[in-house]
This record gives sequence, structure tokens and C-alpha cells, in this order.
Amino acid sequence: MNKIKRYFYSIGSKFDWKTATEKEKQIRHKYFDRQRRRFDKKCQSQQRLRELFVVPIGRLRKPLPMEWEPQCGLGDYVSYYPKCPRCGEMPYSMSECIFCGQRMIETEQPKGFQGG
Repeated sequence: MNKIKRYFYSIGSKFDWKTATEKEKQIRHKYFDRQRRRFDKKCQSQQRLRELFVVPIGRLRKPLPMEWEPQCGLGDYVSYYPKCPRCGEMPYSMSECIFCGQRMIETEQPKGFQGG
């Protein structure tokens, strides 16, 4: 175990920024910056994998009709939002899903229901 990890295990989660010395603050900042950079690299690699392989393969599939998911509104009003027929996520585009690349045929959005 390196010095920085040992140091953070010794101070635990009760770190007070007001009473900490400048050296302690610098060590803490370095540790958090390293963790943030590691997390950013992981996110970038996942995004790149999706851009290179998953989405282009999804674009090769036949287009499917878009599905609509009901969502409760205020009172008795029900609104609908689009849903990808393949992965079930909100596609954020009416032509293709940004997550799986599935192309979609636009269908008419169902009208909201107002009970009375």
C-alpha cells in the first residue's frame, strides 16, 4: 500500500478542510484528481467502444417502428415519450437510437388521455 493510501486510511472520512494544513490539502487534491482522471478515462473508453462497434452494427439492422411509453402527467393527463424498440431506452432522436444504433420508422404519437 503506498503512502497516500495509507494516509487517507488513517484520516478516514472525517477530513476537515478548515483545520487541514496545506500539505494535507495538496495530498487530498492529488488523490481526488487521480481518481477523477481514472474515471474519465473509463468513461471515454466506453464511449469510444460504443461509437466504434455497437452503434454502427445497430445501423445495419432493419428499421423498426418506434414505440411510445406512457408517462403520467398532472392530474389525469397522460403523456407519451419515445422508446427504442430494441434496447428500451429513450432514443433522443426520431431517426435512430444513440445507444444501440437501431434505426426507427416514425409512428404517430398517441394523444394524451384526459379523464373526466
